[in-house]
Amino acid sequence: ASQGHPMIAVDRFALAAKVERLPWVATAEVDRKWPSTLRIHITERVPIGAIGAPGGVALLDGTGRVLGVVEDQPAGTIAIVSKDKVAKPGQIAGEGLRAALAVLRALSTPLAEKAEAIHRLPGRVPSFDVALKGGVTIRFGEATQLAQKATAAEAVYAVEKARGTVIDVRVPRSPAVTHSVIP
Repeated sequence: ASQGHPMIAVDRFALAAKVERLPWVATAEVDRKWPSTLRIHITERVPIGAIGAPGGVALLDGTGRVLGVVEDQPAGTIAIVSKDKVAKPGQIAGEGLRAALAVLRALSTPLAEKAEAIHRLPGRVPSFDVALKGGVTIRFGEATQLAQKATAAEAVYAVEKARGTVIDVRVPRSPAVTHSVIP
């Protein structure tokens, strides 16, 4: 609390809400430590996706919140290849980017660690391919039935890892595998 203002008058919840409006803050909790200290405990948002934006790449968390723009894509994030417009830091991305992030969130940890990029395919309805390290592509299609599609993709990937493999899980009960020659 500033000098001359009683700590009892500090609205902890309003202060926490104000801090949570910062792009990188997921949650904030304000505690009083009498007689004169306020402690703010924050949980940071974690970027999972990165998409080209003016000045570098915009980082997005799993909810679609734009965290900020950095010069280079940081390790641990997955490139999003899309023509969707990127919102400003602190704002929520549009429907297409949120759908891409939903696909990424559906991936198991082992598959997410292998993911290099997610590509939004041309078309009115958002549809996606996920490129994995080693030249394997998972064709998710629309961002529906994501848990089933991710499970099917993981099961097929366990036995089909050759470069040029396309694992098509658009119909998760009946995944298909094709192979292409990659130079």
